[in-house]
Amino acid sequence: MNDLVTHIQNLNAKTQAWINEDPKNRFATKLVEDLAHWAGYGVETVDQFDHFMAASDVYEVTKERYGYRPDWNRLMAMSTEELTIALKKL
Repeated sequence: MNDLVTHIQNLNAKTQAWINEDPKNRFATKLVEDLAHWAGYGVETVDQFDHFMAASDVYEVTKERYGYRPDWNRLMAMSTEELTIALKKL
């Protein structure tokens, strides 16, 4: 099986386990496991996926917290480590 699919399935399993701990009070969405979906975003490896998700987190938290959408291209040009640091600062 593809490493990316396995990675996403593992993340989804953790999410489902969290929901199962208190299903009446917990809800979460799971990640799409279709590789064609991710390929449409240019994501074909676990590293690319982690980078895309880190950029998405910074984008969404910035939008929610400060009311503006940061430049997506600038976020994608950052390293995953830089995005993780930026997220912690938000």
